[in-house]
Amino acid sequence: MRDRAGFGQNRVFTMIALGLVGLLILGLLGIGGLIFFTRLRGAATPTVVAELTPTATPTKVPTATPTKAPTATSTKAPTATPTSVITPTPTPVVTLTPTPTEEGVPETGWGPLEGALAGSFLAILILVSRRLRFAGRS
Repeated sequence: MRDRAGFGQNRVFTMIALGLVGLLILGLLGIGGLIFFTRLRGAATPTVVAELTPTATPTKVPTATPTKAPTATSTKAPTATPTSVITPTPTPVVTLTPTPTEEGVPETGWGPLEGALAGSFLAILILVSRRLRFAGRS
């Protein structure tokens, strides 16, 4: 039995389908508004990366090695052993400084037009499949 609107007994399905289409349109408008308002503000300011300065690394200074004391029978004078002192040298640190570009957002993915077309196609597909489903019951 059909009522005046011609929806039949599955009015709930039609209301849910229309609600989903409305949510899709509302989401697409929101995304379009987001894109529109972010382009009005201009490009984002580039962030500055802090640079690290090279620091001296602590190194151990070698101490003199103990030597035997000369005995009285030795005719040679004792000689001192040379020791080397190592001074700390700064370790070079590589810093990468990014160069900001003024290109903006890359052109990837679907744009607003493609999203609206895909949403319209899905909405039409839902409505046509619904019509064909009920056409077989008559």
